[in-house]
Amino acid sequence: MNSKIALKTEIENIINGLEIDPLGKNERAPHKVVKKAFLDKGWSDEQQISQRSKMRFDLYKERIGIEVETSHIIHTYKDFLKFLVAFNDGNIDVGVEVVYDDSFVKKHGLGHDKPTIGKVKSDLETLFRPIIPVPIFVIGLE
Repeated sequence: MNSKIALKTEIENIINGLEIDPLGKNERAPHKVVKKAFLDKGWSDEQQISQRSKMRFDLYKERIGIEVETSHIIHTYKDFLKFLVAFNDGNIDVGVEVVYDDSFVKKHGLGHDKPTIGKVKSDLETLFRPIIPVPIFVIGLE
């Protein structure tokens, strides 16, 4: 992300400016809040990851694919595969995984199955490092 510092800063500013209500009635609400904030800043949604696949990124801009995952840690694995396919096909330079910050989950008493920065980084470093060459920037909702 350091080669795209302006976009990294934009992503961080958008995420840091959000107010997320994790205890709302709709589990998809945090996802919708994040997506709307990026769309308001000119990001596109539902960009196809590859000509070979019908899968789409939640958000996309200037060769950066973003996936927002707030439901279950297991869903981050499909996101990693999306990043891998798009990277191998030359469609992205970096993937961004938006999950919860560890302290946010603890503070709000969310379930142990929620995706957090700590869990995602651990999985990337211990399980997926040898098989996923695409750089993945992980950022957390606070």
